[in-house]
Amino acid sequence: MLANCQYCVGAKQSASNLIRHGFYFRTGDSRRIQRFRCKTCKGTCSNATGSRWFRHKKRRFHEALREHFASLGAVRRGGRKFKVNRKTIARKLVILGEEAEELLREQNTVEQVARVI
Repeated sequence: MLANCQYCVGAKQSASNLIRHGFYFRTGDSRRIQRFRCKTCKGTCSNATGSRWFRHKKRRFHEALREHFASLGAVRRGGRKFKVNRKTIARKLVILGEEAEELLREQNTVEQVARVI
């Protein structure tokens, strides 16, 4: 469940202001996602609303795409392999790269803290 409403961030709220408000079917990976409604602003959101992959389609092949690029695969080759336009592969590559950089930063800070202690 979400901690607070993503639309009225500035206002002080408790988690009790969010109530469940049905589901929606995400066609990108064939999952049902829980929706929530804010009692204060009447806005609706889901757990996916604030994520990096919000409004992205074709989520099914993210892991396969990571493996493809880890083995030095090219963008055009990936387009042919996954039967998707090369521009789609290029967009996914940018986001996967940002995700990898963030993960690397997190791991480096954990190692630095471990060395200090």
